Amino acid sequence: QRNDGRRWIRDMDADRADRGLALTVRHRHASITSGGATSEFSQPRTDLRLTLQGPSGAVASGAPVAYTAIVNNAAAPGLPAGPVTLAMPLPPGTTVADAGGGSQVGSTLTLPLGVLVPGQSVSRTVTLRHGTVGVTVVTATVTSPQLDVTPADNQG
Repeated sequence: QRNDGRRWIRDMDADRADRGLALTVRHRHASITSGGATSEFSQPRTDLRLTLQGPSGAVASGAPVAYTAIVNNAAAPGLPAGPVTLAMPLPPGTTVADAGGGSQVGSTLTLPLGVLVPGQSVSRTVTLRHGTVGVTVVTATVTSPQLDVTPADNQG
């Protein structure tokens, strides 16, 4: 390999052309064609889903309020996700009464969920105290190092 990446690619393209090979690379996906046969390669993807459950009505200021996060790996068989992390940004005036196995850094509560195999679900309940009067919105996001097929359902 040479330091100049563009020249290395040009030399590699010329070498492949001499051997009748074609390499196609797109965002996180590659295919190699040789003699009419194509091999496909892509980065594995997971499918994490988050459901966040909490009170539907009014709660007293300062009263403990439980929120349950349910995370499921709905990926194809054989594709574990992990390590999975649940992050809950805390609204202003909110304190943590029970972290549910997580830890608070600044204004974010983080819960490590480990590795989830396809079809596996895990739930964690945290208890918060809201010190402000009015509407308080609690959200959460679940992440893993793998790409996610539908990242929109990783938030609750």
